Amino acid sequence: MNDIRSLEPGGSIEMDAGNVKLNIKKGKRKVMDVVVTLALAVAGGVVGIKLKLPAGGLVGAMVAVAAAQVFGLRFATLPAGTSYVLQIMVGMMIGLGITREVALEMKQMAVPGLLLVACMIIAGISIGFLVYKAANGSKM
Repeated sequence: MNDIRSLEPGGSIEMDAGNVKLNIKKGKRKVMDVVVTLALAVAGGVVGIKLKLPAGGLVGAMVAVAAAQVFGLRFATLPAGTSYVLQIMVGMMIGLGITREVALEMKQMAVPGLLLVACMIIAGISIGFLVYKAANGSKM
């Protein structure tokens, strides 16, 4: 009788009367899923850039991968820690775009920016209050 125990989402060990076999077929499938996901993201990013969308690479990749998942394609999850590495890379890209001139412009925009944030908070609270009153105080 075979006893199958999972190593990780991509592979397993099969044990039978003391013989041990590592199932790497699923592991290879996981690598291919990551490659397909990356290829789809790159294709979507290029389309987003060519369409001159704001943040086209980011938006295009996100839409392409999300649409594929919505329509039934399933992708392997990326290795642990990938999200943090990508966040660091995005932070680096943004940081490299900030120069002395940009920092001076940001300083000039501080008061209008804070005023805009305050107005948005007040508008959000006001709309929430109006919706609450329109629903006769119901918590829905």
